[in-house]
Amino acid sequence: MSSDTVADHYNSVRQEDIVGRADSRIFYMRNLNNWMKSELIQESSSSLLRPRVLDLACGKGGDLRKWKVANIESIVMADVAKVSLHHAEERYKQMLQRERYGLFSAEFVHADCCKENLKSKISSHSEFDLVSCQFALHYSFIDEQSARTFLRNATETLRPGGYLIGTLPDAERIVWSVRENDGEFRNSVCTIRYDNKDELQSPPLFGAKFHFTLDSQVNCPEFLAYFPLVMQ
Repeated sequence: MSSDTVADHYNSVRQEDIVGRADSRIFYMRNLNNWMKSELIQESSSSLLRPRVLDLACGKGGDLRKWKVANIESIVMADVAKVSLHHAEERYKQMLQRERYGLFSAEFVHADCCKENLKSKISSHSEFDLVSCQFALHYSFIDEQSARTFLRNATETLRPGGYLIGTLPDAERIVWSVRENDGEFRNSVCTIRYDNKDELQSPPLFGAKFHFTLDSQVNCPEFLAYFPLVMQ
């Protein structure tokens, strides 16, 4: 699986209105995820004065309002999926129209952060105070080179003393769940199926593929990313 597969998936995900989201069985899970991200953003930005932010794998810009609350100066939003990035830009333009006072500036960059040097695509060469990657870093663990490239993009423009924040699936919990269920864990909302049951007892550090389905909204191959390995 390549980054193009991820891009194709998120480009094809249907757009839901607010009512549709409220009716979804994963409504409360979405709220929990948003709360976690809000807490991360507020905690990391509270000690920074008008921070410059890089949002890696920004998706449709669902965190834009969180960044407004954090009182940031500017943001660069990067994603491999053009359709998602377009939605993020449109969302930002709508915010600009509604705001009475000056909103933070924003730049939108289409890039495959697993393969390309993001720094060369950003118009400003200033360092970032805060880099955020929410629910996306693990996609880069398809192989070691992709993971290293992604993490380099996340860190090489971060100023000394800046913050790198993010969220990712709990690899150890996923492995435990599928081991206990013969390679496939299932409940009323989600399904997790490990791609190669033969390697479940000792999954590789890179390329450990699993399939995750969440209430028909997400159905894209993903990869385990062990937090201790990410920290290395």
